[in-house]
Amino acid sequence: ADRALDQAERIDPRAADVIAARRDLRDVQQRAQREDRRLDAVVADARAAIARRDYVTADRLLDQAEKIDFRDRGVQQARAELNAAQQQANRDNNRRIDGLVAQARSAIAHHDYATADRLLDQAENIDARDRDVQQARAELNAASRPGPGPGRR
Repeated sequence: ADRALDQAERIDPRAADVIAARRDLRDVQQRAQREDRRLDAVVADARAAIARRDYVTADRLLDQAEKIDFRDRGVQQARAELNAAQQQANRDNNRRIDGLVAQARSAIAHHDYATADRLLDQAENIDARDRDVQQARAELNAASRPGPGPGRR
């Protein structure tokens, strides 16, 4: 568009259509620059959220960035960074849960129900829906439940 306007200005630089088209092109270019700066700021904010492990905020910000320009390379890279960070966090959480559950089961085996309960509380704070955590909680409940004493049924 810029080259076409250059040619039109050589032919008749005072033509109203040429002047209006040049003004419109400048407006569009300025808007695009503002959008680029806004996009860069949103992506930078998303990356900062990723760094502080605030994945919900990062996802929301990247949704905004994708609405501005989903094809932008920076937006795509930031989305990939978010996905990778979330996957790593999930792996880390799973390892931590596995360790807590193993410790809780060991405590149950040693009849240290208070320690097992504390460890399972920690695991539930990470992911209360984890199947192993729920199973270990059931094991603790069954082990700590008072059973029938001598002569009771």
